[in-house]
Amino acid sequence: NPHLGEWDEDYMPPIEEMGAMLERWILDAEDAFDTLPEEQKLYLSFEDVLARGEEALLDLVVFLLDRDRPTEIDRRWASEQAATLVRPPLRFPKLDIDQQRRLTASVAEATKRLAGR
Repeated sequence: NPHLGEWDEDYMPPIEEMGAMLERWILDAEDAFDTLPEEQKLYLSFEDVLARGEEALLDLVVFLLDRDRPTEIDRRWASEQAATLVRPPLRFPKLDIDQQRRLTASVAEATKRLAGR
């Protein structure tokens, strides 16, 4: 983005603009992802890492290092990293109902696409 250097940190765009930007990123990434063969893909969400911790991190290591199963070093690393995971506070419920509606509408297509994963 040639205008990224011009970002005004004191200005917060309307929530639906932020949602539309996020949706464009997600849909563009999904379109690129769809061109890859299945063996080159790993579906792992942030929520999955939070929910499954060490197990999800081991899935990632096995995939990235193209292993049949994790090593003891992998297990130690995953255990150490899982212990540092912290669920961030949810911000969506703190938005007023109009902001929630506008944000939800602005990411509707991306949400639908990701739900199919």
